[in-house]
Amino acid sequence: MKLAIQLLSGFGSQDLRTATHLAEAALALGHQVGIFLMEDAVYLVNQFKGLTDKGADVSLCAHNAHQRGVAKVDYILWGGQPDWAQMVHDADRVICLG
Repeated sequence: MKLAIQLLSGFGSQDLRTATHLAEAALALGHQVGIFLMEDAVYLVNQFKGLTDKGADVSLCAHNAHQRGVAKVDYILWGGQPDWAQMVHDADRVICLG
């Protein structure tokens, strides 16, 4: 199964915890996981290194990151809405948080 998670909220929200726990559980069961960060969630780029090491594909909206002055990291794809659209298209299940 392929799971796509969209995260919109930044620090101070329980959504990060929910997204990471869902992703970790899915990966532990052998599922594929894609996570797309938008809006204030782009501030959380450093919170996803562990998930990418476990096999999750994490990308973000480069436009939102640039607007907020977020520094680029090498383990997250800097993309855009077409990347999220492709992730949704390929997914069996989609979860949006934020």
